[in-house]
Amino acid sequence: MKQFPKNFLWGASTSAFQVEGGYGERGRGIANSDMCSIPKGQADFKTASDHYHHFKEDVALMKELGLKVYRFSFLWSRIMPDGHTINEEGLSFYDQLIDDLIAQGIEPLPTLYHFEMPYHLIEEFGGWRDRRCVDAYVRYAKVCFERFGKKVKNWITINEQMCVTTPDEMNGNLEKDDDKRHQVLYQMSYHMTLAEKITIGLFHKMIADGHIGHVVAMQSVYPATSDPLDVQAAMNAQDELMWSFLDLSIKGSYSHVYSI
Repeated sequence: MKQFPKNFLWGASTSAFQVEGGYGERGRGIANSDMCSIPKGQADFKTASDHYHHFKEDVALMKELGLKVYRFSFLWSRIMPDGHTINEEGLSFYDQLIDDLIAQGIEPLPTLYHFEMPYHLIEEFGGWRDRRCVDAYVRYAKVCFERFGKKVKNWITINEQMCVTTPDEMNGNLEKDDDKRHQVLYQMSYHMTLAEKITIGLFHKMIADGHIGHVVAMQSVYPATSDPLDVQAAMNAQDELMWSFLDLSIKGSYSHVYSI
């Protein structure tokens, strides 16, 4: 029976907007997730699991569980409430969380962007629809690298880019025409890709001994039949869902069979 290597990291993962809460506290700005309509009877993202007020208890439970790594995300709107101005109190919160994790022997693994951004950027220029969001994201990443780079060596850029672009209510893509909506969706994804690649280059200059990458919602697609058209359709689908992101990260170009 094969054994996992001794240095294999067993852990758990969350995203800030789904667990933190702490809405409106200590300079935190309004996030795109705060603007979502929540079905009656469900907890909203403004409270979530209230990790913001209970992170020490949560970290203690992680230690009790035997976790070796905790993947979490920074709330962009807590660190830069309007997408531009730095909030020291927001940075201080993540300093405390990271320090507590390290003290408990748990490696912190932060994600820079996990479905959440300052809503002000959507109001200002449409968020990821506009190329200016590339610069905003890179500035935000630089702030995080400068603050936490000495303590944190493993990072994630964007979580599930394909999934980020599809929930229209969260990303401001409210186009009624379906063709226009898809055009905007792919434009947003391109801007995310560009922002991520610039950020990766910046990271390697600032944290030379670190590692960084993104999380892809992996999708294996199989053809319905052996018909060449079905085979090509499956290849196109897998390119769109997976290789279009991974090939850009590893090879610096889109898949050669990408033909949508």
